[in-house]
Amino acid sequence: AAKLFECLLAVVEPDRLVFSGFGMREGQMLKNLPAEVRGQDPLISGCIGVSEQGGRFAMDGDEILAWMSPLFPTEDPVHWRLRLAACLISDIGWSEHPDYRALHALRRALRLPFAGLSHSDRGVLGLTVYVRYNGDPWEPDLAPVRNLLAEGQIAWVETVGLALRLAHTLSGGAPGLLSGASLKRGAEKLTLKLPEDQGERDVLESEAVERRLKTLARSMGLKGRVS
Repeated sequence: AAKLFECLLAVVEPDRLVFSGFGMREGQMLKNLPAEVRGQDPLISGCIGVSEQGGRFAMDGDEILAWMSPLFPTEDPVHWRLRLAACLISDIGWSEHPDYRALHALRRALRLPFAGLSHSDRGVLGLTVYVRYNGDPWEPDLAPVRNLLAEGQIAWVETVGLALRLAHTLSGGAPGLLSGASLKRGAEKLTLKLPEDQGERDVLESEAVERRLKTLARSMGLKGRVS
């Protein structure tokens, strides 16, 4: 097939060659869609669909995104987009056996069935949800996935994954609860501020929350503190 194609190019001598990753049929279908649908980000739109189909609750990805944003004061648009995608699919492993949630979440993220992301993006999202489910991104078997990432991205993966783990522990995955707590990143400390009302505070405060806050802070070179 390659040789035949080479001969065809030699005869036709085209000025430009366009390869379609999804075929002419899909391209024509996209062309006929309404403008507002064509303008959607395929990665984010796809992750919203995955979240709606497989999530437990109606917890909004934007809610988690906004809650952890103080951890990323100088974030670029590329990583903001990937962080939103990670927030949207952060509960995809909830129905799996606890011993295998991290691995199944990783595999699902690597094989997300839509466009809008590169191999590197798949590696980032896969390892992020792997960390979210208490997986270690430095495991030797994950070297092929780590090799997809750019230099320095593992630190970002660990921060986002551990923040997602803290967010779901804090809220139980239920919508609206994260707004009762906030994160503040300082020069030496990462502070989780809980409501002053004792009744509201009791809903959110636990040993697991404090433990996961400290793990997140330690990954960032900080000390964790509940206020």
